[in-house]
Amino acid sequence: MPQIMRARKTDAGYYYLIHYDGWSKKHDEEVRQSEVIKYNPDLIGPIPGAEGDDEDGPGVLPSVKKRKLDASAGSLEVAVELRLHIPATLKTIIIQDYELVTQAGQLLPLPRSEHHRPTVHQILEEYRAQAAAELEAEEEDRDALGRSREERVAALVEATEGLGTYFDQTLVHYLLYQQEVSHHGEASAGGLAPSRLYGAEHLLRLLVKLPELMPVCHMGPQDAVNLEARLHHFMQYASGSAQARLFSNREQYIPNPDAAPELLLPPLPATANPTRAATPVPA
Repeated sequence: MPQIMRARKTDAGYYYLIHYDGWSKKHDEEVRQSEVIKYNPDLIGPIPGAEGDDEDGPGVLPSVKKRKLDASAGSLEVAVELRLHIPATLKTIIIQDYELVTQAGQLLPLPRSEHHRPTVHQILEEYRAQAAAELEAEEEDRDALGRSREERVAALVEATEGLGTYFDQTLVHYLLYQQEVSHHGEASAGGLAPSRLYGAEHLLRLLVKLPELMPVCHMGPQDAVNLEARLHHFMQYASGSAQARLFSNREQYIPNPDAAPELLLPPLPATANPTRAATPVPA
């Protein structure tokens, strides 16, 4: 169970250090006082639509996302939202990709597998094989949560397959820049799924957007933590020795024939937040 390890007072208010039992301290996170509220059981009810008889209809998820925590001061809840920390090397790639596509009128040729780079489908398959091998090599059959090796491999498969499905479902609406829409229409005319057309750059855009796209309010606290850990492990893989093989350099982009001057954006101001500025917007 997550636990509050310490409180820190600053001029901006209190911050709480959260540790998740069974996980390395590198997954500890500090949350603001504004993200923590006193636990009140009277405020907890069933997920709307869970039983299919909610007035809003089946499958409607609540807007408040919370993660329960145990602390010496009593049970608390912390807002649940995926907390992904993008490595600095990947942030650089996000910004370069944003500038080349939206300002320089460049594109990545598709499908990526025909241009010496793996597609999202291939990337996730390769990562799953490597991560599964790492799990098989672990000495302990069960982890700190009591999960067997087979259960951990099954969770790995579920996470990577889910990420691929999410990519296919969100690419057109959330992951393309306006300058890429025409190119996507031409590339997808053959019926290939986005995960078999696009590569690491567009998968990285999904990771940037994932915290606001993925509804985790229906997850258990530990499930959310497990997913965060798996995604961070994937980003370590992508930013490590595999980086040069996964991502394209500047010279591998091609001119966008549909990049009309009015579609190109001015350079980012020096004070812009790089990660937010590079976040794709719906086309």
